[in-house]
Amino acid sequence: MNSGQGIYLYSGCNNRNRILNNSIYNTKHYGIFIEGSKNVTVGNNIIISTSRKGIKIYYSSNCMIYGNIIMGNGIFIEGWGMKYWNSHYIDTSNTINGKPVYYLRNVNGEVIPEGAGEIILVNCSNITIKNQNITNTNPGIEVGYSSHIYP
Repeated sequence: MNSGQGIYLYSGCNNRNRILNNSIYNTKHYGIFIEGSKNVTVGNNIIISTSRKGIKIYYSSNCMIYGNIIMGNGIFIEGWGMKYWNSHYIDTSNTINGKPVYYLRNVNGEVIPEGAGEIILVNCSNITIKNQNITNTNPGIEVGYSSHIYP
């Protein structure tokens, strides 16, 4: 078991860093931890069985997250301020336990499709989440700066 993060990108790393094509297994904390950075690309990584989160985006902006396979955990966004939440590009090519990640930002009035591996809602309203079976991930559903989210 790894004693910490698989990959840790720390503050000051603000010039289009790329974390691509890695295999990260059994870390004690996070598979990939991005802190205080911007314009980071995280793509085509395999992250399995991390203790806390597969990918943590902490006080970072403009991250492009695509094609990652995460098992037993998820993607987590943290930071005070909208720019740390809704400036990212996270598409459904990311999977959690074989199911797509749905990252919606600035959306009003939508129903999340069945079969999500994780749902992240940012600056959204009137969103319906139903008929989901999200398991073995942390978090399963993350909501920031949103209102009127219905089960």
